[in-house]
This record gives sequence, C-alpha cells and structure tokens, in this order.
Amino acid sequence: MLDRLAVLAKWVCFTRARARQVVTDSGGLGWFGRCEHCRLERFLQWSHIEPQGRCPHLRYDPDNYRALCWHCHFHWWHKGGAETEAWIRGLIGDARRDRLGLMARTRGHRMDPEAVRLMLLDELHRMGVVPLFDTEGRPL
Repeated sequence: MLDRLAVLAKWVCFTRARARQVVTDSGGLGWFGRCEHCRLERFLQWSHIEPQGRCPHLRYDPDNYRALCWHCHFHWWHKGGAETEAWIRGLIGDARRDRLGLMARTRGHRMDPEAVRLMLLDELHRMGVVPLFDTEGRPL
C-alpha cells in the first residue's frame, strides 16, 4: 500500500506543477515540466520540505512536497536558510508552513494508509484528475 501512496502523492505533486509523465532514455518513467523554483523545463523530483527520514508521517502530506529540478533540489533547497523558508511560505502560506513545522516536531505520530489514500485521491479530484490506475497499471 505504501508504494501506491507514493505514486498518488507524486501524481499530486507533479499535477500541481503541470508536469507530464514521460519515458526516460533508460526506459523508466519520469516527470518533465517546469521546476517550481527556477521555472526551467527539466526532469523533476519529488522534493520534501520536512525530510522523509526524520518525518515519515509527513511523507505523503501535499503541503510537504514540491516539484523541483535536480539542481534546485540539491544545490538550493538542501542548503536551506532564510531564502528557502521564505519561498515555501510564499507558496503555501504561513499557517500551513507552521502546521508542517509543528507536525515535524510531533513524535510518535502514525498515519493511517487508507486515510492518506483518500486524502490524496480527493486532492487529485480537486485538480480535475481522476486516476483509475497507478503507473504500473494496477487499480487504485
């Protein structure tokens, strides 16, 4: 179920960025579109605000990820600082950023995979996307 949640969360992330799924040179699937930071068209990555390793309960939260190109993800976002914090606050607002920070400091929080799945499907539906199958053709 968790791999399928990642598929849904990535659809939310990349649909929000108006990216398109493409076949890469190696035959895999990737997402191509405008980086939400530099605005250049590139292959995009699922970039988390609060780290997945430290905050696994926020991994699928739509406020906790953005679509960034490799360069912006590793050479700008991971450096952190006031500029990245101001940028994310400008995108999601102070209240939602503060909620993420509070949730990140909350230990022992468990996510309900079915509740997360329903939340992600609702988010996609609000964007006008109704996925019936994941990227490997399995029913959602």
